[in-house]
Amino acid sequence: QYEQLRDTARSEGVPPLNHRSEGVSPLNHPRPALTARVRATINSLDEKGRWIENGRMRSTQEGATVSRVITTRTLINNIRILSSYLAVDD
Repeated sequence: QYEQLRDTARSEGVPPLNHRSEGVSPLNHPRPALTARVRATINSLDEKGRWIENGRMRSTQEGATVSRVITTRTLINNIRILSSYLAVDD
């Protein structure tokens, strides 16, 4: 099943994962910069375990007040950072 998914992804032009670009050294140890990013990502969680920031909901009208929101972009970026760290094989 893995091979089928891999081949499908390749045929659709999806690039393979490159953990090296995400901060993994050739010896499969996280680089200090990745470790620092993971700590910062975890520390940025609020008391309820959310990554919230100032923003507006898309559905609100122009000029709506800024509130605390969870953005998809931030969520994806933070999950990518944490996943890169977990991908390191100690």
